[in-house]
Order: sequence, then structure tokens, then C-alpha cells
Amino acid sequence: MTVRVRDEQDRIASVAVHHRFLDESLILSERAGQQLLDALDPDDFYNPEVRTR
Repeated sequence: MTVRVRDEQDRIASVAVHHRFLDESLILSERAGQQLLDALDPDDFYNPEVRTR
């Protein structure tokens, strides 16, 4: 399940991705964060260099 919340200007304010498999979810979060650096806060995504499982 993917949940996107939009603000008053119809911009994406937050995204929550809920998947059953942790490893695949972390990879998805890491790659999404790399693609969305200009639009969203990188702290909203998994970063293996900063976080531990």
C-alpha cells in the first residue's frame, strides 16, 4: 500500500509505503529518496549509510 498526502497547493506533502518484505521496502525507500532529493526531505527515506536495521 502506498499513501500520498497532498498539501493545499496539491503538492505531495508525505509518502508512506507499506510492504510486507522489509529488505525490498528498504531498497524501494532508498531508491525513491535518491530520485526525489529535490522534492522531499532525504530524512524521510532509508539511507543505509546513516541508519541501521
